Amino acid sequence: MHLQASYKQRGSTILAIDDVPSNLDVLVAHLHEEEVDLIVALSGEEGLELAQTTNPDLILLDVMMPGMNGFETCEKLKANPSTADIPILFLTAKDDEQDIEKGLALGAVDYIAKPFSIPILKARMQNHLNFKRSNDLLNHLSLLEAKSNIANADRLEWSIQREWLRARRHKQPLSIILIELLTLTANNQAAAQQAYQLASLADKLAAVLKRPCDLVAHITPAKFAVLLPETDFEHAGTLAQQLQQIILHTALDAHATDSNNITGLGVVTSIPSNLADFPLLMESARFALLVAKNKGANTITKLEIGQTTHLNECI
Repeated sequence: MHLQASYKQRGSTILAIDDVPSNLDVLVAHLHEEEVDLIVALSGEEGLELAQTTNPDLILLDVMMPGMNGFETCEKLKANPSTADIPILFLTAKDDEQDIEKGLALGAVDYIAKPFSIPILKARMQNHLNFKRSNDLLNHLSLLEAKSNIANADRLEWSIQREWLRARRHKQPLSIILIELLTLTANNQAAAQQAYQLASLADKLAAVLKRPCDLVAHITPAKFAVLLPETDFEHAGTLAQQLQQIILHTALDAHATDSNNITGLGVVTSIPSNLADFPLLMESARFALLVAKNKGANTITKLEIGQTTHLNECI
């Protein structure tokens, strides 16, 4: 039998493995306000079984347990492909340097000695959960991008260089739209679903673009870029408004309202002959996005870069 304490289903799943019930009671008492599902196991063997069946986002593991100790449990978790990527945080009274070194060498991401500070434990747990969530989402997105026409950051950079040279040669405008979404749900187990939603969003954004030379790129989990060759300031702004409406009506997080989908949109247009090099174009787009974010969610900032225009004049 295993004990389970689930209090907020929207959160991450944490598996605590400790043979002393009173230690688990302390965790339950102090984590009840956090958005996590806490599952507890009273032995290493039970912890291995639960890790495979529940796929937790983080494992809290004691070292001193009868039968299979924490080091052996960690070693088996890391040897199993289905559990190898789950971050393990040792939470134990064994605090000498050799034990800490051994735990980290076995693949644990952290090692906290008892007695511990609850606020520090929570902060370090949150750091590891955030990192795990980002990795999960990026891994899912990488798989989807490999099977679709969604451009990644590398392809975007290559395309900007190519279009920059072409626009400079023909003295044609070149526009970039940067779009940043609000933080997505913190539920790690929803990473795959979010990845498909983001891929679907990319397809919807691409559908607005009518020319083969236009490009939609997904450059971070929360950020898109749209590259628009031969597109002037006015048309880039119009396209940004159309893209804005698509994002507003796309469900990215079941717990967020439509109006909370977008942090901001930054639109930059330039004739490349007016700029020294193409990195300034992307720098300008980041600046426009920052201005939009500072103005409030779902805001568009448009910058037209001329020969004498400086970034600090474009707010």
